[in-house]
Amino acid sequence: MANQEYEKKLQELQAEIDKLKAFKPTEYKRWRAENQDIYFCAEHDESIGFSIECADPIDEYRYSTGNYFFTEEEAEQHKAYLLALQTIKDDAEGWIPDQRQAKWHGCYNYYSKKLDTDYSYSHQTQGVIYFETKKKLQHSQKVHEAEWLTVLGVEQ
Repeated sequence: MANQEYEKKLQELQAEIDKLKAFKPTEYKRWRAENQDIYFCAEHDESIGFSIECADPIDEYRYSTGNYFFTEEEAEQHKAYLLALQTIKDDAEGWIPDQRQAKWHGCYNYYSKKLDTDYSYSHQTQGVIYFETKKKLQHSQKVHEAEWLTVLGVEQ
């Protein structure tokens, strides 16, 4: 190979290296409306409303609390999730476990296609609603099955 061919190949490789160095993986960023565009949210009267993004405190609050959506359907799903979640929390009666006692929680078993129960003595998991007894948990699952499936994200 002649020097010119090596130089050309070296330039091509350097361009490829520069391109790879410049590449930045896309970071996850939750959607936010552009200024003067609309977004949807759950309103205080249980309806789904829309608002125009203008970077005022209410827009900031809705965005930071997760009540800020691209579509009306997303806002409706979020509202249903929050109502279901509160129902399950109410069923748990505000019970907070001690470190080393049985902590009962609900789950969904994809093999049996049913709600199930589990417990732990040794650890506590982020975001889990714990029940004092298996009986109370099973009662909640029986009476509020739809809410459990909503919170667990299981298609009904």
